[in-house]
Amino acid sequence: VVTPYEKNLEFWRQLWRVIERSDLVIQIVDSRHPLLFRSQDLEKYVKEVSTLKQTLVLLNKADFLTEEQRKGWAEYLTKENINFAFFSAISEEGPELGNETNTEVGEDDNEGISKSDEEEPNLEDEDKTNAEVDEDDNEGSSKSDEDGIEKQIQKKPPSNTDVLTCDQMVALFRSYKRHQTEDISVGFIGYPNVGKSSTINKLVQSKKVKVSETPGKTKHFQTLILTDDITLCDCPGLVMPSICNSKAGMVLQGILPIDQLKDHVPVITLLLSFIPQHVLESKYGLVLPREIGVYAKLTSEILLTAAGTQRGFMTARGRPDQSRVARILLKDYVCGKLLYCEAPPGLDQDIFHKHEMEVGRVWKDEADQQAEARRLQQENKTKAEQIDNNFFEGMSLGAHAKGKKSKKKTKVVNTELDSKQHV
Repeated sequence: VVTPYEKNLEFWRQLWRVIERSDLVIQIVDSRHPLLFRSQDLEKYVKEVSTLKQTLVLLNKADFLTEEQRKGWAEYLTKENINFAFFSAISEEGPELGNETNTEVGEDDNEGISKSDEEEPNLEDEDKTNAEVDEDDNEGSSKSDEDGIEKQIQKKPPSNTDVLTCDQMVALFRSYKRHQTEDISVGFIGYPNVGKSSTINKLVQSKKVKVSETPGKTKHFQTLILTDDITLCDCPGLVMPSICNSKAGMVLQGILPIDQLKDHVPVITLLLSFIPQHVLESKYGLVLPREIGVYAKLTSEILLTAAGTQRGFMTARGRPDQSRVARILLKDYVCGKLLYCEAPPGLDQDIFHKHEMEVGRVWKDEADQQAEARRLQQENKTKAEQIDNNFFEGMSLGAHAKGKKSKKKTKVVNTELDSKQHV
């Protein structure tokens, strides 16, 4: 499948500039499908440009994976001799804010003590002794704080399954230096919507790069200074040529924009092969067909009709709006609300990612379950529909003609009583 990214030569020029300038090329992949987003040809091209350049596979969105799942991928990537790291661009509150507030409070306390000392000039000897005691206490507390900070710094190095923090990522970048005084440039390359710009914003700890859920937000090559010796390079999202991937698969993985989707049937059919039916029922409150207590074969039309009816999404002809419901389901899959994590080669997919059955309400008969579903559908009507119904109830739906009112001719029933005939 030839994507719009492959047709645009300017996008590939941006890729070449990033590789030429970067000492460390980081290929960001989605941790749910790492092999789909990793390009081996790109790693070979980086080595062809210069053997001194290093490559790293950064598994972003690692918070979707459990510890056991990260361990499985770590063992596979280690066997393949691939440099990798787990990271999550979700913003978290760091411990530095608490330390800053504590230091400010200590400074304010010291200022208050000095002011009280100035206000009592008569007790000079007692003030001197108190000041010396306070200085000793402050020195002891400062030493204890420094010891605590050093203990925090001298922690054990993170394992290969840990989700790295921003400080650990910076230390990882510096480990690729050939000597300590060298300045290193780090380039970020990957598919659209894998989180390149979000990763840079997390590292810089401010919104320096525009971020959007729509793929292809970054258009041009841009550089940002992280520290005095580290420079970050952001590259536009590029889709590497792949034979195994299809257009439906690229839409489902968020590579192509969902809002521009025209045919939703193959994409939803692919989604149903990943997500079990009981997950869809518990997530969206649907009632899907069953045969003798077992789920019947589910098609995209049955799913979208049930979801559209349940949410009240109807077209002008009174049918469920399947395209609108399909976009909602696909966006939930891309955002991780409908979670599916691919297993590394050699592991069973059913064991690697289990979709646990949620314990819900037990029904004695399917007729009772369907009746409850209809009742919930009536309750879930939107306020807009109720307002429209109340508004149109008081209106007359007759036809209106614009123009002068025509004079109605009166019909004389009795001609003897007509005044015109007696004149």
